[in-house]
Amino acid sequence: MYRHGGELLQGDILDIDPKKTGLVHRDFLLYCFYGGTIYVGLKKYQKALDLFMHAITSPAQSVNAITVAAYKRHALVSLILHAQLSPLPKFTPGIVQRGLKACCQVWARGCVLRWVAW
Repeated sequence: MYRHGGELLQGDILDIDPKKTGLVHRDFLLYCFYGGTIYVGLKKYQKALDLFMHAITSPAQSVNAITVAAYKRHALVSLILHAQLSPLPKFTPGIVQRGLKACCQVWARGCVLRWVAW
């Protein structure tokens, strides 16, 4: 099932012209989220981590549900790969850092505790 989606993700996307394609920022976030999910299904965890990170660090004026979901999956994949939560990079928008801290801090702490207990 994931193999077909993985074939679509093979090429690199270097530039997207919104005027020609009609794509908006939400479409980019969804591409990163679903692409990361496909890579998790294919057990290509580093590629999944990269796509989730693109969704999290994308320029934003507020935190939305896609970013929160990408952060949660990023945290889980980070635990699988590194056995710890990877910190957000410094170039993550401040509004996103504060929003994720407010809504996901307890969730992330619970994931780490369950991972350690497991």
